[in-house]
Amino acid sequence: MSITKWVFLGSAVVVLLVVLIFLGCSICFIDKHELGFQYDKFTGQLTRLDRTGYIFRNPIRYDVHTIDLR
Repeated sequence: MSITKWVFLGSAVVVLLVVLIFLGCSICFIDKHELGFQYDKFTGQLTRLDRTGYIFRNPIRYDVHTIDLR
């Protein structure tokens, strides 16, 4: 293999790892006995999440938190 193929393969692996890490950070789970809310980092607004389960949010803009209601 030439050096160009190795560079392409290495950069493809790095891009794939970055995408997987970003997706892993953007998935949150809210259990049925928890109250979920999101914090908007840009505006400072808190919003209640009306559903449970998996929540997909942009981790650069939003933080998702939960409160245990038991």
